[in-house]
Amino acid sequence: MPRWSLLALTVVLGVGLAACGSSAADSGAGPGPGLGGGAGGAGMGGGMNSGGTGAGNGEVTTEAPAHDPDIVLKPSSSTPPTSPTACAGFDTGSQLSVAVADARGMASGPRVRDLLAKGVVGPAAVRRDEITNYFRLDWPKTPAASGFFARVGLRQRKVDNTILPSHYDLLVAVRADPAVFTRKKVEMVVLLETSQALSEESLARGRKAVRALANSMLPGDHFTLRNVAGTEAFTAELKDPKTELAKVEDLLVRQSGESTRIAIEKALTKLQATPADPTVWKRAVLISDGGSSDGPDLAVVEAAAKGEHRIFFSAVGLGGDSYKGAMLASLSRSGRGAHLYADSEEEPSKLIESRFDEIFGLAADDVRFSITLPWFAKSIDPVVSDATDPPPPQYLSPGGTMIHVSHLFVCDAAIGNAGETFTINVSYTLPGSTTASTLPLKLQSLSTELTQAVPELDELAAIDAWVAAFRAPSPSRYELAAQLLSGSTLQGKAPFDELTTLLAKHPNAP
Repeated sequence: MPRWSLLALTVVLGVGLAACGSSAADSGAGPGPGLGGGAGGAGMGGGMNSGGTGAGNGEVTTEAPAHDPDIVLKPSSSTPPTSPTACAGFDTGSQLSVAVADARGMASGPRVRDLLAKGVVGPAAVRRDEITNYFRLDWPKTPAASGFFARVGLRQRKVDNTILPSHYDLLVAVRADPAVFTRKKVEMVVLLETSQALSEESLARGRKAVRALANSMLPGDHFTLRNVAGTEAFTAELKDPKTELAKVEDLLVRQSGESTRIAIEKALTKLQATPADPTVWKRAVLISDGGSSDGPDLAVVEAAAKGEHRIFFSAVGLGGDSYKGAMLASLSRSGRGAHLYADSEEEPSKLIESRFDEIFGLAADDVRFSITLPWFAKSIDPVVSDATDPPPPQYLSPGGTMIHVSHLFVCDAAIGNAGETFTINVSYTLPGSTTASTLPLKLQSLSTELTQAVPELDELAAIDAWVAAFRAPSPSRYELAAQLLSGSTLQGKAPFDELTTLLAKHPNAP
């Protein structure tokens, strides 16, 4: 049997739910969970394109979407009993091997908030993967072996709050325990845009981002601050970061000269000058409005991220009239880093200082989910040929989460209730190791699982409905988003309270 890759229709690290594509959305149909991730995932049910299709508000149509997950479908050893009467055509089981899409994007949440404060927001600014990452879901919480938390669940699929017979959502989520995967030594090069074209408001936000990064340094870390004009204002291995980095954000003045491309390559060269060490996090950060006309050589950035030094490159967007998110998104995606956005001077401190390890750290690499389906169940997510290029291996950071939701069809619930269960494994490689480890997860029988609540799918559905309401506004979408966000299980949870507030601020809200 040939291998097949399952291609998500959209890339949504946060969540992908069915019936949110153009045809379903135009009819007012609501979402049903597909595939998502707090730290990676992709929509499997016809959701919106994460790269955006509308221009304006500093977003551009050329922004590339995040990577689709690498999902390979292979036959399994599960076979039906002799002469099954109910499931014609279901002659073998299958195995899904899933490398969840990249997980670092968080820019969309504060970008939407920034645009709403100005009374307008374009659809290209709303990317559900980044919304879910930014608004940090508080799960999974169940401890698993080897320093991970895990959550699996199965329930009947809902579309517009209506159960779809014989269709099911299978949720798999894993999070790296920050108490086990602790912070390593950091070597960081920070590039701050200080050109004359940058607005005073954006520069002030940029300096606060430098301050937040400096506040996150510990004794033994190495910190370098440069600008894209080629000026190196500070570089040292830190003994007393609080004293040595006092007011470091004010050392760079406005200056023109060297290009962004050259500045990025010099940052990589500096980090490559010290020996590769799996116990050291080598990180580079560009803080900019993204308006440079000479963006980075992405092949160079990608090679540095994959190479022995493992230099992950992140970007912090600063907004302003000349803001362009495309270059920053491409840089962080190629550099396996975080894409952030500062909508205020307070934002960098709130986000970076509280989540530094999650944003810049590494707990486990090449994380993949393996789901073995019994013969009576099939994945009905879209398929494409084997020729599709898979994304690069993805990783979990301390406190980071990966979420995958498969859309399954069970040919006969009675057979499913009495038959085999689903086998789920998570494979990963620890830093410095070349051998993959495996984390087995338990899923009970179909009849038992369906008696269990899966509130996480309600949270994913609410986020997806919110995204749909912003990306293609209509009364039915607003109504559904408001309805799902007001669900009793979401009340009092800060992320959903803020999403409700932002929904009400949309200029086209009814």
